[in-house]
Amino acid sequence: MVGRSHPISRIKSRRGDIALKNLDLFSEYQRSPEWRALSSESQRSYTRSINHLPNMEIQRINQKVIGTAHAALRPGAGNSFRAAMVGYWRWANRMGYARVPITLPRARTKEIPAWKREALEPYLESANASPIALAMALAFYTAQRLSDILAIRWTDISEEGLSIRQQKTKEELLIPIHPKLQGILDGLVRCGPYIVQHSGKRYAIGSFRVLYRKAVPKSLPPFHGIRKASCIAMAEGGATTHQIMSVSGHKTLQMVSLYTKGVNKHALAKEAIRSFGRKT
Repeated sequence: MVGRSHPISRIKSRRGDIALKNLDLFSEYQRSPEWRALSSESQRSYTRSINHLPNMEIQRINQKVIGTAHAALRPGAGNSFRAAMVGYWRWANRMGYARVPITLPRARTKEIPAWKREALEPYLESANASPIALAMALAFYTAQRLSDILAIRWTDISEEGLSIRQQKTKEELLIPIHPKLQGILDGLVRCGPYIVQHSGKRYAIGSFRVLYRKAVPKSLPPFHGIRKASCIAMAEGGATTHQIMSVSGHKTLQMVSLYTKGVNKHALAKEAIRSFGRKT
């Protein structure tokens, strides 16, 4: 497993002194400016992903080795592996450790389904009953990712709304608090700096995902499907694409369109017809 530290004097394979292995090089990558520029979530994801590569000499890692490691993973883990390899191998080539550029496996995509409102409603109604339901309600009423939900502190709330700096994109948002979410927050007892917490402490994202899967039937979508459900609810409520982006933090119109393609188009069409003749 990755995590041990190696003295830089051992990192000499670009001069042919030693046969440098993958985990040795990755430890060196973890001391680089490129690594420090990554979010903590990306660092954890990269570390998990690199452990899927065999700990063999760097000069022996080729397209076949990486393709085999990628093919053995499920779609979500496969995409994380590809993202990690892009950053890691680009750095290794620039530093001269990996002499042969590698064409990385193409990302496999599997669309995450959105939660249906009727399935989500019981969790929203019981948001004060458990950290799982509370996080789900926060995600629905703010359209944020799980990593950002778990990072929300009480001090992030002001009269203007909820301040969020997204961990993945670094996007800074100020989201007005929905009246139903305000009611949920008013009913909570503060036990620490974080809104979603256990014994006053913040949940690690991996630990929370395990608890989520134990609490939610496997037939229902993953947590990220709540973010999609939130975008769909805003679209069906008449919000424009740009308005949804101002809440969700999405960077492109295309991504918002992807998230909201499950919108009830018939309901929107009826609203569009009713809008004829209205004064602007």
